[in-house]
This record gives sequence, C-alpha cells and structure tokens, in this order.
Amino acid sequence: MGRCTICLEAVPITHWHHVIPRSRGGENGPQIELCPGDHNTLHANALAIIRRMKGGNKKPLRQFWSDVEAEKRAQQYLEVLVRAMMSPPVCEREHLLSASVSTTAFEEFKILQQDLGLSSHEKTVEYCIQFTLNNKGLKNVLSKGVQTKDQLWFLPVPR
Repeated sequence: MGRCTICLEAVPITHWHHVIPRSRGGENGPQIELCPGDHNTLHANALAIIRRMKGGNKKPLRQFWSDVEAEKRAQQYLEVLVRAMMSPPVCEREHLLSASVSTTAFEEFKILQQDLGLSSHEKTVEYCIQFTLNNKGLKNVLSKGVQTKDQLWFLPVPR
C-alpha cells in the first residue's frame, strides 16, 4: 500500500511521478508517489495549460480536482511540470505508442508509408505527427518555447 501525495488516499497501486520529466533532465531527480488517477490528472492538467498558452484552446481552464485541498497540494507539482514541459528536452529517447485503428485506416496508413518510402510504422507515425503540427502552425512548439499574449497564473509571459 502506498499513499498518494495529492489526494492523500492509501492505494494498492501507486505511480512514481518524476517531478521534472526524465526527458527534461529529471531522470535522477525527486519523485512523488501518486495514485494512477492523480498522476493522469496532473499530466492532463499540464497539457491543458500548455495548449491554452499556445492559443489552441480559448475555453477557461476547468478545475481538475474536485477537492480544493488536493488541488492546492497538486499546484506546486503542476507548476514545475508545466515549466519543464515548456523547456527543450535535454535528451532524446524512444517513446512507445500503441493505437487500435480500423482495418480501412490501417490499410490507408500502410499505403501512406509506402508512398513516402518510409521503412517502418514508427517513422510513418512520426511523419504524421510532424505533418499535423506543421499544418496547425505548431512545428516544434515545445522546443521553441510557448509564445502567448496571455499570462497564466504562475507563468511569466515569454518575451
């Protein structure tokens, strides 16, 4: 049994969250024990903040935790995570992705891979991600830093 740092619940399965993501230099840094739900919520909240700062979402940010005290406990970790995610990665590493798609979509994916002359599904997925980001004007947005006119509660406006 472990105890979640955010909700303070004793849970049978916990995740060890790197306060600073491993890709941003936190490989050997401090970790906190989180229940799976709060771990996912912390990352989802950070992504929502970054997306809003990039101008991709004009809706007001919602409250991610129903418990106000848990939200307060999460705040410091959320701030560190968002700042880290906005800075360029210090190391490149492989990330495993898995997806279930229809047979039709998969056949079209294989045709795209062949048309592009790519040697693997992984390279085709990476191409699709970059193509989509480029079309949305978000090419390498995290490595370049986020540009926004809005100031979000704890982050200074990048200049």
